[in-house]
Amino acid sequence: MKKALSISLCLILLLGCEDAPGPPRYNPETVRNEADRLEKEGRYDEALERRIWYHNNILQYDKSERGVRLSFALGDWVDLAEQFPPAMEALTTVRDEAARRALKGRRWRQPNKQQLQDARDVISIDKSLGRPTDSLPFLTKLYKASPEKTVELWNYALRKVQISAAFGQNRDAIEAFEEWAEERGIQ
Repeated sequence: MKKALSISLCLILLLGCEDAPGPPRYNPETVRNEADRLEKEGRYDEALERRIWYHNNILQYDKSERGVRLSFALGDWVDLAEQFPPAMEALTTVRDEAARRALKGRRWRQPNKQQLQDARDVISIDKSLGRPTDSLPFLTKLYKASPEKTVELWNYALRKVQISAAFGQNRDAIEAFEEWAEERGIQ
């Protein structure tokens, strides 16, 4: 059962969830509420399907969900992962695939919207997992290809870390991000 679930999760992630069982309506709040309800009922595999669907598809239906997708929705996914280990495996797979797509080829010098979204996904997932400094090796690879674009992403990552530090989380990460920038002459 566990192996079959892992295999189906990988297929869902790799196929972009287009054929995955999605919610009947594409109202963002409805999708997230349904995932919450399924989680409370202990139907973790179905809750995970909704979390994956939301992350991979919601911007097609509602662009204003961009911020929620990379903050509250990821936090909900991490909460599910604490109870249901396959959710952590799925979130890690989403993060790694986003990093792979963002770094794909030599196109980072002129990244497209999808590559920028993928890069923000990596940074946001790392932060949601409580490991924001895991983004630094990723940013280093991007920096080698395009310092200008990477500085924008570094600022995005630093803001996320500063916000969480204001709530008592990830305070040590601020120093790591500042050191990373100092080594590259970024101010």
